Parts: sequence; structure tokens; C-alpha cells
Amino acid sequence: MKRFLPFTCLFLLFFTQIVNAQSSNGDLQQALYDYTARMPIEKVYIHHDRTDYYAGETVWMKIYQTSSANASAASQIVYADLIDPQQNTVLQTRWKLKDGRAEACLELPEDLPAGHYQLRAYTRWMQNFAPEGFFHQELTVYGPQPSGEDANDKEDTAIRFFPEGGWMIEGLTNRVAFEITGRYAEDIKEIFITNEKKDTVAIASPSLHGKGLFSFLPQPGMRYEAHLPNIRQTYPLPQCKERGFALSTEHRDGKFRIRMAHNLTEKEASAHQWFIVLHREGELIVEVPIDTRNKIGLISFPIDELPAGTFTVSLIDESYQAWWERLAFVRFPEQLNLSIRTKYEKKNGQKSVKLILHSTDRNGHPQPGAFSLAAVDATLEQTSKRSNLTSYLFLGSELQGNLRYLPDYWNPARPDAMERINLLLLTQGWRRYELELLTETPQPPSFPMELGLSLSGKVDVLGNKKLKDITIEAILRQDSLREYAELKPDEKKRFVLDGIEFTGTKDVILTARDKKEKAYPIVLDVPHSSPAGHYRPTPFDAKQSFATAWKVNRYIEPRIGKTPILLGEVEITARKPDPMEKRRTYGAGFVKNAVNIEANTASGRVIDYLRRVPGISMIYGGDPAYPMIPHVNGTPGKTPASIVLDGSLQRMPEFVFDMDISQIERIEVLQPTATMFGGFNTGGVICLYRRPVGGEKETTRQAVCQWIGYNQTKTFYLPAATDNDFFNLPQARNTYYWNPTVTTGADGRAEISFFLNERENKKITVHCEGISTNGITGVYSQTIR
Repeated sequence: MKRFLPFTCLFLLFFTQIVNAQSSNGDLQQALYDYTARMPIEKVYIHHDRTDYYAGETVWMKIYQTSSANASAASQIVYADLIDPQQNTVLQTRWKLKDGRAEACLELPEDLPAGHYQLRAYTRWMQNFAPEGFFHQELTVYGPQPSGEDANDKEDTAIRFFPEGGWMIEGLTNRVAFEITGRYAEDIKEIFITNEKKDTVAIASPSLHGKGLFSFLPQPGMRYEAHLPNIRQTYPLPQCKERGFALSTEHRDGKFRIRMAHNLTEKEASAHQWFIVLHREGELIVEVPIDTRNKIGLISFPIDELPAGTFTVSLIDESYQAWWERLAFVRFPEQLNLSIRTKYEKKNGQKSVKLILHSTDRNGHPQPGAFSLAAVDATLEQTSKRSNLTSYLFLGSELQGNLRYLPDYWNPARPDAMERINLLLLTQGWRRYELELLTETPQPPSFPMELGLSLSGKVDVLGNKKLKDITIEAILRQDSLREYAELKPDEKKRFVLDGIEFTGTKDVILTARDKKEKAYPIVLDVPHSSPAGHYRPTPFDAKQSFATAWKVNRYIEPRIGKTPILLGEVEITARKPDPMEKRRTYGAGFVKNAVNIEANTASGRVIDYLRRVPGISMIYGGDPAYPMIPHVNGTPGKTPASIVLDGSLQRMPEFVFDMDISQIERIEVLQPTATMFGGFNTGGVICLYRRPVGGEKETTRQAVCQWIGYNQTKTFYLPAATDNDFFNLPQARNTYYWNPTVTTGADGRAEISFFLNERENKKITVHCEGISTNGITGVYSQTIR
């Protein structure tokens, strides 16, 4: 349970009678704790090597994950998508998180059209909340001429209004933030607020990126609208509420101050208990009861006793209903002091760049930690247009909309930094917790917290609810590797196949059978799919020379590892497809002998026909009904062969032995060294495939699917001093160095170096991000020659 901070509170009117009151509502604290323990908040952030790319290049990434303080578990899978300007998912990748980190990359298609794309990252658990909680960063891609017209080109100018706290209240002074959107939003310098009588009640000017703030006092029953110069269209303001609270926040003299006013009747005010609550990610920072017998008041908190970063301020009643709510930011967090010293050296006669990273805290003490570092062509890196690890975790992750201009707000050195962030939170801030949820009956989450790869589904027992002893057999195939697993469904006939970690894709054949070898249908759960795109990119300027730049990069400056090799004339003959390949759970190389059985040419039992198949001998089985059973020649001992029907291992092979051979299309005898099917093959493996009936592709009730695993990250190509091709046939790169695992030692230092060739003599931008072992974030960026 969290301890309340020792706040000093100043009160006027509302609060003269509770100057020494301490936060006392333990019910709210416990409710918040219980809710966030059940529904913890996860955040992910991506540090990527550049902001601008050419089609066909690789986006190098380091993924960072954090969870709310009282989370008992965290997702182990993270998704990274690329969304095009039309909100389509171009790429979707899946990565394994280890200790909240993952090394990843995206391979941009070579025919990817030019435009602004969204790099998006999330866990499946994060889909239980609003999509604004996903990480998103805009990337510029230079490629072929984009087809069609950007939807933003036709986006009309519009104004959105954001009353501070959520509502405008009649008869009270309200602060209202606004944001002008549209292609020409930045050109608008003034807006006019008028009432129904066409009287101007307020004039406001956007202060930054179309955002602004004004105050006015709405009259009872009056409606208001906004006007833009030289635009006939009008924009209505939100309708006012007749009763309620109007609050405003400010930073002054080292205090975070909340001014409050209300117009409730005495009866309405006395009908509830009222509280000001500060909370973040389920942690109750402070709760103060207030007295509403007076109409106006002030409460203030020492800023140095409030947490760094973003938190929520709520005015609630005893049922946790929010009457006023907003995000607040009062101070910047402590950051690591990162510095990088550059040295140019000669190694074996080649030009080398050495970077010496030094990490300290604000007192100059060395800080060991783990970092990701990139050195890139400065012309393809717009550091001023990207968020960083610190600004995202403490501010950007709480926002909705495009974060392209986040660095314009996150600047601790500016004297007006708090005013800028306040404006950003009023227009792009959003509520992560609706406290009313705390009183509702807990509902199971829609999306699971993925702790590993899993494949799940249900056995359809066709209304037989009492059926027991069902076994599910799973055969997994990936390239030449085969795995076999057995699992039992639960009482609801559901099953989960997990505990298997792999990259790429596995073909899976699932069969559900009872003790009598009767098969039952399997219905697989819908696999994870990419959520719909949500964020609108900034307009792409089609007049810039993206096409020329892309062609130069692609054809004149081939990338490392993609140098074309000229071959002599080669005659290529296509391999005839194997009709059995899709039905096999193993590669053709494992087949020792095979017999195809033509339709209507054979009859009798399968057990009798097996005597005639090459590679099979009959041995004494000990069962009077089946005195002789098959054994694969070359396998050790005199043990019976394992019988597999349509990819499913038969625990009761007598069922297969009694089938008529006319039902079988093909018999395959596997190599004596084959080791699939769970090891039940000491006497070898014999695979039989039933003949399709009536043109059906499947003659059993198997579930066949592809199980998607993790993506495989590449290793960044780093030339060595002996790489003669790199120096003698120089090729220009756009990312000179990428390392997602730079570690500083106890002295806070780390050294890395890389080579440049004679064509790589442009300005280099170096940026580094990471976290110290005691949890302090740090970022660094510098352009060098």
C-alpha cells in the first residue's frame, strides 16, 4: 500500500476548516491498487536509428518496455508495425521481450511508395485500453512516386475545443484550449468567439502549432461559436453545463495551484462528499477532502513534493464520479548526464571513429547502464522531430494524436516550458483511468497478457458435454524439424499449446481423439491481427526531390551486402510440385519407400496390404487378432512400427489395420533414423494417407494452420579493418553504426569504434538513449564532422 506524501496545503474559503487534514480515504487507495493490479499499465518505446529512410533499407530498433509499479507480470511479446499514410498495415512484426527489452528491425520493401509512415509498437495487453496508449513515431520514406492523393491534402480546416477539466459551466469563468487542424492550420493567426447576438466575447491567437488558450464567462442559455478570418464556416463551442465546477491550474512560486469555483445549489453541494485526487497509473499520490459551502477557493501543493512527469488531477464525489479531470505536469524528471567524446584514428591505414560514452548522475557520480546508440548520415536524421526515451515515458505516452512536434514542448531549458506542456496536455492529453470503473464489477480483459507464443482453440464435441478422455495431438513442422506434443483440453474443452519459442512459422496439424480413436472437430481461436490504423500523418510534400534521391540511392549507391553478381547463362527448370507436400508433416527427404495406391485397383485390409510394401517386414505381435504386425527394416529390435494416419499418430493402430486399403491413397515408410512423432518409433514409422472423398482436400477432422513465431532480427553489418571490399570498392551507407547493447561499466564509461570509407565523409549525427541500473533515463544527441 502506498504512503501519502507529506503535502503542505494552503486553503482559501473552501478549506479554512481542514488546514491540517491528511488524506484519509483508504477505500479509494485500495480500489485503485486492486484495479491496477488487475489491469496494469504497460508502455513501450522504440529507439530507431534514423527518422528518414529510403525504400529497401532497414530500420534498426531497440524496444524498451515499462509497467506500472504494482504489476505482478508483464507481457513478453511486443508487436512493431509500419502503417502507411492511408492507415493500412504495411508490415507487422513480433518480437520476444527479455527483461523489458528487445532488439528488432524492419525491412522496408524496395517498392514502398514515398510518404510519411507511422512506426507503431504495442503489446496485446495494451489493446485493452485506448489505442492512444500505443507507441507511434512518424518516419519519412523516400521511394517511388506515391500513387493517389494524400488524404491530408483534402483535409478541411477545423477547430477542436477542450474546456479545462472536460466541461464548460454557465456563469463561471472557464479556460478553454483549442487546436486548429488542417493543411493550412499554421497560417491562421487569430480566432474570434461570438455569442448568439454576434457579439465578440473573446479573441485568441494560436501560440504553437495551431494550439491556443483563452478564458471567457458563458452566460446561461447562451450558445457560442468560433470564426476564422476569411473563412465563412463557423465552429460551435461545446454546449455548457448548467451546474458544475470550473477549475484551473497554474505553476507559481514553487507551487502547483488549483483554483476552483462552483455554482451548485446548497442542496446539490451537500448531497455529496467532494475530494481532490492526484493519482498516476493506479498510485494514489494524495487525496484531499474539500468543503463546498463557499463558492470559490484555492489549493496549492509544493512542486518539489509532487512526482516528476505526468499525473491526473480529479475532482470526484464519494462514488468516484469525476466532475472535473485533467492531466498535469509540474516538473521534469532527473536525467542522466550523457556525454560522448569523439576521436578520429587510423587503424591499419584506415579511418576509424572512436566514441567514448560517459554516463553520470546530476551530482557527477558514474552511472552504469544499458544503452542503444546510432551514428547516421546527418541529412537523414531530424532529431528535432522525434521523441526520446525520457520525453516519451514521462509525457508523450500520455498523449493522443501526432507526436511529431513533441521536442518543441519538451525543453527544460525554456522559461515557458511549463506553459507549453500545459497547452499540449489540454489539447492532446487523455484520461487513462476513469475512476467510475472502480465501482463496477470487474470484467475479464478482452486481450490476454502474452507471456509467450501460444496457439489455442476448442474441441467441438457436438453437444456431448459429458465426453471425457480426449487427447489432442499436435505435430509441428518447420523446415526439416518436426516436433510432437500431446495435451488435454480443460473441462470446457479448451486447450492452449504454449511453452514453445521459435522464430519464423511452424505448420501445425492438430487432431482431437477419444479412447476409441474417434476424431472431433477443432475450432482454433482467431490469431492476433494488426489493429486498425489510428494516427493521421503530416502531409507529404510531393514537390520535394524524393524520387531523384531514391533513385540515386538505389541504383548508383548499392548498399552493403547487395552488390550484384553477374552470372553466366543458366537454364532454370522448375521443380514439379509434390502433391503430398501440403499433407505431410515431414520433409520428403525422410521418406525411404513410398507406394501410391490407384483408385479401384486394390481391396482387402490394410494389415494384409502392408506385407507387400518394400521396406516392411512382419513380426509376431502377440495379439491373436493380429498375430503379425509391421516392422520397418533397419530399425533396432523386433518392435512394432508406429502407425501414422494423415499426420496423426495412432495409439490404437488396429483401427487402421482394419480399414479397407481402397480408402488409402499413399503409404510412406520413413527412414530408420527418423525421430519424429514423439519418439514412438523404435520399430520405425509407417505413414498412411486417406484418399480424398468427393473432391474434399481433408478426409479427417484435423485442424491445419500456420503458427506465426517471432521475427528474426538481423545483425548490423560492421566492416572490419580487413574488409578490403569495403575500402577498395567503397559504398556509401546511411547508418554508419548501430548498437542496441552498449553497456557502461562501474566508471560510467563505454567505448565503441567503427570504420568509414572515403565516400563516407558527411556530417554524422550520433544519438544515444538508455537507462541506468538504478532506473534513471538518459538521452544524448550531437552532430559531428
